[in-house]
Amino acid sequence: MNPQTFLHSGDMGDIIYGLPTIKELGGGILFLDPTWDILSFNEEKVALLKPLLVAQPYIDDVIIQNEIHATHNLNKFRLRNLNVFNDVGHNNLASSHLEAFGLSADLINEQWLIAGEKKVANIIFHRSSRYHNEDFPWKDIVQKFQDQAIFVGLEGEHEQFVKLFGDVPFYQVYDCLELAEIINAADLFIGNQSMPFAISEGLHKKNCLEICRESPNCNFKRDGHNIEAMNYARAK
Repeated sequence: MNPQTFLHSGDMGDIIYGLPTIKELGGGILFLDPTWDILSFNEEKVALLKPLLVAQPYIDDVIIQNEIHATHNLNKFRLRNLNVFNDVGHNNLASSHLEAFGLSADLINEQWLIAGEKKVANIIFHRSSRYHNEDFPWKDIVQKFQDQAIFVGLEGEHEQFVKLFGDVPFYQVYDCLELAEIINAADLFIGNQSMPFAISEGLHKKNCLEICRESPNCNFKRDGHNIEAMNYARAK
């Protein structure tokens, strides 16, 4: 029997959000096609992401190749209109993948990523260059937690974050598997709509999201998810 094959051409976070669908459909080989958006998705990013992907028991292999006629084209998720979901808990990219294949959006309530633990800090920060909310209380969060936190991501992202909100140590990860291990060992992840947040959600870790009002497509309804930042800060 030929193995099932899955094709995805999204960016790194999109791929993470496609994993619940792959898992539910029984897993197989994941083909990644960087030609859809070569500027944001390339072989270097695949090399960072692959160790985490192949560590999942339902992923047999990850291969970079275009023009693949896969048994399941995960790019169908782009046809879903996230605004049609009345339930904010289903207004997210993981649900849009599931719904595109006729699967229940409730499957997001099941953990879809596994990783070991690497304890580096109690709290992990990340903020990418896109998907911001100017009302999110980053300065208050940094003031409260900077002695317990590290920042993960790109050096340029860290430099901008420190400039805007205050000093937090930078930790350079080797790949996305190490990033997942660090997030998994932490008490809390705080970030915006980005790949590290997708990892925290896949691990079902306690997290707090900076929701972008213009594109609020990472809303999950789960205990411990998207806790209100300032209430959490005041309670600690």
